[in-house]
Amino acid sequence: MTVAVRVRAAAPADAAAVLDLLGRVARESPLAALEGVPADPEPFARALGRMGDGGAVLLAEEVAEATLVGVAVVARGPGPARHTANLSLAVAEAARRRGVGRALVRAAAEWGAEQGVERLTASVASGNGAALALFGALGFSIEGRRPGHLRIGGALYDEVLFGAGVAEVRARRAPALRRPGVVR
Repeated sequence: MTVAVRVRAAAPADAAAVLDLLGRVARESPLAALEGVPADPEPFARALGRMGDGGAVLLAEEVAEATLVGVAVVARGPGPARHTANLSLAVAEAARRRGVGRALVRAAAEWGAEQGVERLTASVASGNGAALALFGALGFSIEGRRPGHLRIGGALYDEVLFGAGVAEVRARRAPALRRPGVVR
């Protein structure tokens, strides 16, 4: 069952809530490969205020509960890779497999299109089946694999490298929009 979410850009005032969510996801899902989530929201709030066209932090809020359930960080590549952006996702355990990750990836593709980004990339631990399936379903192709590159909880996992054209991600059939900014 999908959940109605509103995706919006993060503001500096969201810093503490974002770091709280990232900390929860790191505890719930070690394969999300989130380590070292800072405790102090102030530096993160300052960074959110300086994002500009170099990146975006996108938040998914469950409409009915008005709670933060997911975050996507989109970071534009430097110099000759400026036409690309790397995408990282974190979704609260209770909201997984309910369309939140899909909504965040679509919002990242929209942001990319507005910024002139042509390609999105992502990196996933080989044991993270949900993320592997999500990126595959949204038109991302496996572009590489780094065997044993990630050590998580004492075990080694391959790092699976995904990529997709922004236009291809945007062209994938989207869920029906009920209201602007709300995906069911």
